[in-house]
Amino acid sequence: MVSIGLGANDVLLLRTQCANDPTCIARELPQVLAAVETNLATILSDVRAAGFKGIIVVVNYYSVDYSDTNETEITTV
Repeated sequence: MVSIGLGANDVLLLRTQCANDPTCIARELPQVLAAVETNLATILSDVRAAGFKGIIVVVNYYSVDYSDTNETEITTV
């Protein structure tokens, strides 16, 4: 079995680049998520092309601070 989790660092970097400004994050988040989606598709394709026939699990993320509604909303996208 292979488990894959990616994208959290991309979102954290966006948060830093936007200085935690919710408007900036909301504006830029779709592009970040699109890049994560593209990267994940490439990784899954490459793993299968390498001959792996087992189970692949893509893990989800959770909010580390559920009192922070902006952060929590990002993890539910």
